[in-house]
This record gives sequence, structure tokens and C-alpha cells, in this order.
Amino acid sequence: MISIGNAIFVEEEKIEESILLYYDDVKFNEPLLKEYPNLRELEKYLYIPPSMIPGKLDRERISLISDGGRSGINLNYRVEISLEIFGSRGTQTFVEGRKGIGSRFWSNSEKEKLENYWSERGERKRIQKLLSSPETSRVMYGVSSGYDRPWGAQSESLAEHELKESERILKDRINIKHCPVVAILRLPKEVEKLGRLLGNETPERFYQVIRLVPGNIGIDGLWTPSLLNLNDYEIETLKRKLEENGGVERFKKYILDDMVSLLELIPRTAKQIGNDYETYAITGYFGDDHVVTLTGLYLRDMESIGFEKGYNNIKKGFTSQAMQIIGGIELIFLILKLGDWKEIIDKIDSSEYFKIKETYFGRIMDVEGEDGFRTNIYLPRSLF
Repeated sequence: MISIGNAIFVEEEKIEESILLYYDDVKFNEPLLKEYPNLRELEKYLYIPPSMIPGKLDRERISLISDGGRSGINLNYRVEISLEIFGSRGTQTFVEGRKGIGSRFWSNSEKEKLENYWSERGERKRIQKLLSSPETSRVMYGVSSGYDRPWGAQSESLAEHELKESERILKDRINIKHCPVVAILRLPKEVEKLGRLLGNETPERFYQVIRLVPGNIGIDGLWTPSLLNLNDYEIETLKRKLEENGGVERFKKYILDDMVSLLELIPRTAKQIGNDYETYAITGYFGDDHVVTLTGLYLRDMESIGFEKGYNNIKKGFTSQAMQIIGGIELIFLILKLGDWKEIIDKIDSSEYFKIKETYFGRIMDVEGEDGFRTNIYLPRSLF
């Protein structure tokens, strides 16, 4: 486990990327850059798998650690951010993160195509060496990995969405602790052209997202380290870091605040639209989309948040609002390892937003804590 200030990482996998100077158009997170103008320097470079560029361009490399299937973290670039921009307290150390830096091969056919492509251009030995090392054998190509995303890169539409939602959260003071998007950059046309020779199923352009991340440890992650799979040494290291940074009680307060913020998000942003309603909600799987730090939880994947209309009944699908409640319940079980029911119930009952719950929500269950102390858990009426 690596600790940088109050940011924590598990170094499970190392990645080597080529660094290219960037001269194309770039779109910035203006509310973030207004507060931290020095972040603008991050847009000068792109991180590209060395297998996607000619050898003559592969002159400088950067070492990253994995942050998911197509993302990496540069531990050498760090910035201290005031949590006031998220409606919280204190500060948090962030480091540079990139989404869209390439992924492992989906099948051998793309690997063979790439090897043949560079062999025909006199670079057989170079490409064979690159593809034989786990640190350099990443690739991008136009085979959709879901939602029309290019494999190993980010799509234009989702990159735009991530930037817009990060800007919205900061501009409108929605108070969601997240990994803020700094900028989005289109990948070089030559890289995209090669990617489409390997596979051309998605019409989306290839993009890379620059973001700030405070860690890569989730609650329960498919692609990244999680609290559920940390080894004994990492758990002990985490406990020691907690004590060095104010102790378990301080950490628990952050987690409790984040739990309520998550559960509040639906009633806090709900708007009536005719007979229906619209809420700002997290739409992805909770455990993999958040990272755990010494100052609580941060939403990592900005693809997973946005406004969504409620449904008239459950038959139309399991709504993101339900997923968000499940996320809150996951947080409850995490806190139970550190505290007790009464702390959780007191925190929920003190929330002003749950006083308007009858407008859009119906009671789903009672929860009884210590000494018969009771509270209610509410879900959107559309789920009944």
C-alpha cells in the first residue's frame, strides 16, 4: 500500500505509457481551473500505449499504476485540494489520473493484427518485445466495450458527459465528493486510425480523460483493489494510516457524512415533471465506482452520474435510484464494522432532506437500533 498524504493506493499492476506532446483542441473543467489554474499544465501531454505509435515517437515513457481496465495513475503529480469545493471540510491529496490509456487485449486476433501491422513496417522485434511484457502490452481499438466505448479508450460522448457532470457538481454546489475531471482530449487521428484497423465496430471518436484521483481502493471492485480483498498487511497499514491521520473516529465521521450525502442525493435533487419526477442519481454499481480514502468516499467514474427520470413502475427496469439506495446500504454495512446502528440512525434522522421524503418516496422498511430507537428507510415510489 502506498500513502501520499491522505491518499492511499494499492500498487497491483504497473503500466508503461509513451508520452506525446499534445497540440489539438482540449476542453477544460472551467470551475475547477478557476480555483486551481496550475492544473492546466496537465493538458500538454497524452499517454499512449507504445504499441499504438511508431518507434520513432516512443522516446519517453511514464510509469503508472493501474486504476481499472483502461485507466492509470501518475503518483508523481500531486495537488492538495480543499474539500470545501465539495461541501465538505479539510483537504485531500489528489494525484493525476488518466482514463483511456489502453486495455489488455480482448482476443488474440487483434494482437496478431497489431503484430502484423508493425512487422510490415519493419518493427517486428520492437512490437514483439512490447507485447511480451505486461507493462507495455496495452492497446486501443474500435471494438465496443459497452455504450459504444472504444476498447481501451473513452468515447467522445462519455468524455463530454464526464466533463459536464464534474463541472455541474462544482458549479451548482451539488456537494458530491468525486474525482474531478480536469480536461478531455481527443486521441491523435493516427492512433484512432490504427485502432479502427484492429476493429471498427463503434462510430465514437477516441478520447482520453484527465482527472484527479485520491486513491484506487474501492469498497467492492471488479477491476480495482477493494476493502474486501486487501491482504492482512494492507489492512494493518490502513489502520495505522487512519491513526496517523486522526484515527478511526474521524474516518467514521467522513464515511457517515458520505453515506447521508449519497442517500440524500435523490430527495435533494428531485424535481416534479408532470406525473413523474427527475432526480440526480448515481447509475453505476456503487462499490466499483467509488474509492475509499482517509477522508471518506469519492465517486471515481463520472460516467455513472446524471439526471434521470423516475419510472411509473418497476417493470420498466431496476432504476438507478434503487442502485443508489443499495450503495447507501453497502456504506451502512461498512460503517457497522466501525460503529453501531444508533450512530447511523441519528445521522439519517438529522437530515433535513428526509423530511420531504413523502413527496416522492414511500416507506419500505423500519430499522430498529439500540434501545428500540427506530427509523425508516424510504425508496422512490416508482419502485413499488
